[in-house]
Amino acid sequence: MTSKEAKKFIVLHRPGLDDSLEPQIVEALELIKHDSELLAWYEKHIENERAISQSFKQIKVPVLLREKIMAENCPVQPANFRNNRTLINHIAVAAILLLLVTNALWFSLLWQPSLDTYRIDMARIVSVNDDLDIEARNLEDVRHGFYNIGWPTDYNLPDTLTSLHVLGGLALNWEQNKVSTLCLETDDKKYIWLFIIDSSALPDPPTKASPNFQYAGKLMTASWSLAGKTYVLAGDVNKNVLNFYFFNP
Repeated sequence: MTSKEAKKFIVLHRPGLDDSLEPQIVEALELIKHDSELLAWYEKHIENERAISQSFKQIKVPVLLREKIMAENCPVQPANFRNNRTLINHIAVAAILLLLVTNALWFSLLWQPSLDTYRIDMARIVSVNDDLDIEARNLEDVRHGFYNIGWPTDYNLPDTLTSLHVLGGLALNWEQNKVSTLCLETDDKKYIWLFIIDSSALPDPPTKASPNFQYAGKLMTASWSLAGKTYVLAGDVNKNVLNFYFFNP
């Protein structure tokens, strides 16, 4: 198993949660012990997953969500209870089914697509993905590469992007929407990602052309909208770095 193959299996592993492991995952985890570069990647991956998990926990639950679910799925009706074991068993089964339905509805409402979940999903993808769909050394070649594979190219880029090194691009999908993603690099070898999606794909896109800064996992992000597109700039850097490269020509 190569290091690249091992990464694909490692990202499926949930430390402390998986009781049994597939043979490929066992082999991948064993490879970590003998590959220092893979070990460094794994440690960073685990750190980023913890940060992303914390970001999800910070997403606000809609007000009165629990009461709304209960009102819609547990209407109050008069009951004529009889003290017998069969009825008690039926009630217990009904309670379990109601709990399962309630949990499913809670999850579906809580994790509905939003700008927050989009940012976090994009951060998670690039934290484990080393492969570029497009390899290029300038922005126009990246745009041409997107055009060749049918990904959106009608985006507007800050002029200050030219101060960064261009590595290529990723053709991503999010909730059945295409995301054109630029991969860039600073002089000190820090990756910077720019995710571009149609604003209509988000229920709550940014309403301003000026950036809003927020963490997604360990990545600092800056989000803004312009001419029907929503842009999310992300990197393992601080807010001042993003602001310097993109919003202060």
